[in-house]
Amino acid sequence: MRAALLAALLLPTLALARVPGNPNELPPLPPAEAAKCLDDFRASGLPVDLVARFTLTHKPRAGADKVTQGTLWMSWRHASPAARVDVPGRSFLVTRTREGTRLWTAEAGKAAQPVTGLGMAPLVEGFLFSPYDLQAPFADWADTRYERSERRRGRPLNLYLARPPASLPGAPPSVRFGLDRAYLALIEATTLDASGKPTRVMLAEDFAQVDGTWILGRASVRDEASRDRDVLEVVSACVSARLPAATFDPAQLAQPAETPKGAFRDL
Repeated sequence: MRAALLAALLLPTLALARVPGNPNELPPLPPAEAAKCLDDFRASGLPVDLVARFTLTHKPRAGADKVTQGTLWMSWRHASPAARVDVPGRSFLVTRTREGTRLWTAEAGKAAQPVTGLGMAPLVEGFLFSPYDLQAPFADWADTRYERSERRRGRPLNLYLARPPASLPGAPPSVRFGLDRAYLALIEATTLDASGKPTRVMLAEDFAQVDGTWILGRASVRDEASRDRDVLEVVSACVSARLPAATFDPAQLAQPAETPKGAFRDL
């Protein structure tokens, strides 16, 4: 499963040339190459089981910061790619099949419940980060078209505009997302309202290498109306774990996940 937070950097570097007169604009991709870039990203996944411990900081425009901790578990080895997130008092599970993405949530000691729609409610009450930000479902919407390529925050990105299926409840009108033109990674995603105005921005801010595997080290989400911001930062990670299937079983979601036997590395 490819996730917004922890996309592997797998593609070789591409030669780039700037367009004269615009320092940020890059040559557009031919249609076939733009389609292949998107297909490769959709099929991507980390070649390891991953457990990442993180801090989540809510930074309101006014007032004091709030901080909590959590753990992310990811695997591509079992029946379907899956990710589990544990935060204080609650766990979330995302699984992916050809039929689409499924999401469950469970409070400690209570049975898991399926979540309909995109899962845009926050992981922690009073914060912004949600399962929607972690699973990036917009990258799989069929109505997705390549727009252009440009340099943003120093990185060359291919920009795509995705529109949700009509049957998807609670979906935003569209999402513009950027894939790194040199690596297979989601760098930013902007949720748009019906007039095309940004309402929510997710950014991949930093990557880190753990035992030879690249993972995302820091990401943020900003609400454009309030200007409040969340920052998720990985503090340690284990990529040598062999996670049991029970870690990603909805029936086991309310129970503590098994501690991995591999070594954690501080970031």
